[in-house]
Amino acid sequence: MSAVWKERLVALAPFLKTKKVIVFGTGKGGASVRVALEGNGVAVAGFIDNRVETNGEFNGIPVAAPVSL
Repeated sequence: MSAVWKERLVALAPFLKTKKVIVFGTGKGGASVRVALEGNGVAVAGFIDNRVETNGEFNGIPVAAPVSL
């Protein structure tokens, strides 16, 4: 994750702490976003992912398919 995105997440953290946050993707990008969010006190409520094999759970966090939205 770039420094610019990390700065944006830090700036948004106070707002996001009061929301249910869902991250798209369980690959490197999604995992990086989760780590950055949780490192700033923001809980990730779930993931959305296109890959069928990741639907269910990723690192203990629920994963759903986009069609389930």
